[in-house]
Amino acid sequence: MAPEQYAVHDWLAFGINSRDPATVETCTYLCRSHLIHALGRRRLRDLTAKDVDRWLAAEAVTLSTRTLQPLHSCLNRAVK
Repeated sequence: MAPEQYAVHDWLAFGINSRDPATVETCTYLCRSHLIHALGRRRLRDLTAKDVDRWLAAEAVTLSTRTLQPLHSCLNRAVK
């Protein structure tokens, strides 16, 4: 498992546990279906803003802006 997966999994397990269950479910779905799959092989220290922009642009082909916003938020919150 790559370090990014640990960061995202840790955030899902410990960072949002006080949120509404629907929020936790949404974030978990977004992370598992889009975030971990696409960026899971990248090391956090090697991940650049350009990489994230490219990833978001590629996701924008199939996802709505309304879906991209919380997806980007999940990435930011997991990294922090």
